[in-house]
Amino acid sequence: MRLRLVLAHAASLSLPLLGGCFDPSHPMSGEDGTSGSSGGSTGGTESVSTTASTTASTTASTTESTTATTTDSTTVSTTMADSSSDGGTATTGVGEGCGNHMIEDGEGCDDGNTASGDGCSAACQDEALFCDPRIIGTYDNLFDPLAHVSAAGSFVAVADGGFTAPLVALIDITDPTEPLFQTGLNVNGAQFVDLIGRSDRIFAVGDPLVTAFDISNPDAMTMTQQIDGSSQFGFEAALVGGTLYIADDSTTRVVNVTDISNMSLTGGSLNLMGVMFPSYDGVAAAGTRAFISVSPLGVFDITNPTTPVLQGTVNIAGGGTLRASDDGNYVYFHTSGGFGIVDATDATDPVQLSTVEVQNNVASRDHAVHGSFVYVAASNGKIFTYDATDPAAPVEANQLDVGDGPAIKVQPGDDYLYVLHGGTLHLAADLPGYCAATCGNGVTEWPELCDDGDLESGDECDADCTL
Repeated sequence: MRLRLVLAHAASLSLPLLGGCFDPSHPMSGEDGTSGSSGGSTGGTESVSTTASTTASTTASTTESTTATTTDSTTVSTTMADSSSDGGTATTGVGEGCGNHMIEDGEGCDDGNTASGDGCSAACQDEALFCDPRIIGTYDNLFDPLAHVSAAGSFVAVADGGFTAPLVALIDITDPTEPLFQTGLNVNGAQFVDLIGRSDRIFAVGDPLVTAFDISNPDAMTMTQQIDGSSQFGFEAALVGGTLYIADDSTTRVVNVTDISNMSLTGGSLNLMGVMFPSYDGVAAAGTRAFISVSPLGVFDITNPTTPVLQGTVNIAGGGTLRASDDGNYVYFHTSGGFGIVDATDATDPVQLSTVEVQNNVASRDHAVHGSFVYVAASNGKIFTYDATDPAAPVEANQLDVGDGPAIKVQPGDDYLYVLHGGTLHLAADLPGYCAATCGNGVTEWPELCDDGDLESGDECDADCTL
């Protein structure tokens, strides 16, 4: 088994940015191989029991002025306004009965107090609806550096960047404000470069090519099987149903993982003939489509998952990490400063629609997609959120500061965005894409342009919360 060092993207110089939820004063413009033999368990495992401190942090309410520059070089003035998680700025319309445990006219909730940050604001409005981006839960001091993260049912799966005995662990987020270590395994002699979780299993990709873990009993996580990739080395993976697509040095392997104790390499591959460099370091899949990142990007029909069929290619201004939309019609690729979007609705004629640079001299470390929103982990410790409802012109919706040093990985969960920042796992809540605007609650939430606390027009903020 070979061990290889995989170089991360170099971080560029960081520039200070402002955090908060954007309130645009004007509409903004711009912007998952070749056949091989399967093997049994090839590496030893060691159970781990650790205790680490848990902290939770919230962002304070801010109202600040800044500028956002879109990809067509148009500069737009914006205002950021957060509802406070600890100060209760959304006081408009507070009735005399707010805090009496009775939901009355104008109230969205009533928890018997007038404190914010507990799910029901000081104004008796449901804080889960507020587009108030913040870190609500943090798990720290597990191991450093954390390098990989994935949603895994009601848990978050994480792995470190070790090269001889990496640790794979489950973090319980039943209480998202207090994530807790559940269990972990060291896998001797392995090196992991990607992690994919589901409710009852985890797949770690690298060297060996794939390692499967059974987490159906989260108190007793077990390694079920490893498959060695011979001379190949996995970089990134995507899972659709019972098929795992793994991009390696020279092609993209297709692995049947329906039975995680009896995985097998199939004879299929995602392969662009004649393209040998750069390596197949990016793969994504969803629905009936799979994508590989070389130059060009290839689009495959995986209706029969073990025999992918190349349908079309497109030259892209980037590559590496790929993410696919849920329907497989769009693929989001990595660039050094942000991301780009390819429309594969017509798989025989994919088209690059746009590229986004988050900010000059700020490097993109990773990106994630949740619905129509794209989240970029940047070298300056920010998570940039873009609304890509119009994929030809994504619009910046929010910046969330997670601390000094680069944000390394982002992974979407059902309710939270999981962020790796050094040796820390953060749960980010109420980002655009994880919240809904409520016009008339006195809090400007994306994509509202204003919110004056009423549903009347003619008072500088119209009934639909537009100017």
